[in-house]
Amino acid sequence: MLSRPTTDLARLIAMLVVCAIHATAVAMHHLAAGPIGGEDTIAVVLNQVGRFCVPLFVVLSGYGLAASHLARTPKAGWEWPFAKGRLLAIVLPYAVWSVAIDLILGRREPAVIAWHLITGGADYHLYFVPILLQCYLAFPLLVRGLNGYIVAALMLVQVAFAAPAHQAWPWVGLTYPALASNAAPLWLGWFAVGMWLAGRAKASGPAEPRPGSAVPRTADLQVRLLSFSAVILAAALVTTEFLWHMQAPGQDPGWYDHFNRWTVLLYTSAVLWALWTWNGTIAFWAAPEARAKAIALLGLLSFPVYLGHTLLLRALNQTVLSNHPLLLTLVLVLVATGVAWVVHRAVRPSWLRVAIGLGR
Repeated sequence: MLSRPTTDLARLIAMLVVCAIHATAVAMHHLAAGPIGGEDTIAVVLNQVGRFCVPLFVVLSGYGLAASHLARTPKAGWEWPFAKGRLLAIVLPYAVWSVAIDLILGRREPAVIAWHLITGGADYHLYFVPILLQCYLAFPLLVRGLNGYIVAALMLVQVAFAAPAHQAWPWVGLTYPALASNAAPLWLGWFAVGMWLAGRAKASGPAEPRPGSAVPRTADLQVRLLSFSAVILAAALVTTEFLWHMQAPGQDPGWYDHFNRWTVLLYTSAVLWALWTWNGTIAFWAAPEARAKAIALLGLLSFPVYLGHTLLLRALNQTVLSNHPLLLTLVLVLVATGVAWVVHRAVRPSWLRVAIGLGR
């Protein structure tokens, strides 16, 4: 079973990696224009190595919801309180930030703003919130009868829509459908995987270290090293695949500059395995009160950082930092987190905190 420190830390890392992917996009543009070197090369590698982040976040969302649901006996009609809680925690901040971004970027047509609320189109990163909402809507249905066969079927759907499967559709006389990047078939499998893992872990006992006990760092060392090696190899595969398609004649690199790829499916699976095998060590490392509080605070700040970081990135890209993607990434993360912390300390009304994504 994954401990709360492990899932919190993984979510936090995933959010930071999303910021890094967006900040290093400038190096991707340089690569598309011609040969690169030095810092741009490192930035492109970082951009591809981070491709596990969004699938992992979807898995952890399914895991967290299912683990919480299975830990108690749901009362009749639990679906409405569940939906209401999700609407308050996710939809309200999303709506506030989506409208604010549209207005800041000069879009004031009501129809455009409304359409962006539905699609996540106010900015390039907001597509992720509709992904979560679709998964949350499916949760009451999936939780009633989820099993390994359903999970496998949903993952097979993802495989069928992930590159390079698009090349096989014409072979069987089918036209590959043009799905939006946040369409449910591309993500529901990962959400179901998280739910299924939570169900499998329910009877495995506590994941947290007991007071006064230590989780042996050397337990299952060979398995842990093997899972770590799998992550490294999968990351190298994802990066190599992308670079090859950027250079190969007749290839459309656009199919390989996103998250829906077979290699990313493999990569995310390796990361999940590593989290599972290293869970005890992570829980032990995060057990001291100071670290636990720091992880909890950064986790609290991560949602508004995610929602607002692209506005800051636009401003930073107007400076000399745009020529230094690694430094840009560092400054983006530090400044965005710092601003979120100041707002967290300054804003007290609970309704306003909820509206900007800081919770109560």
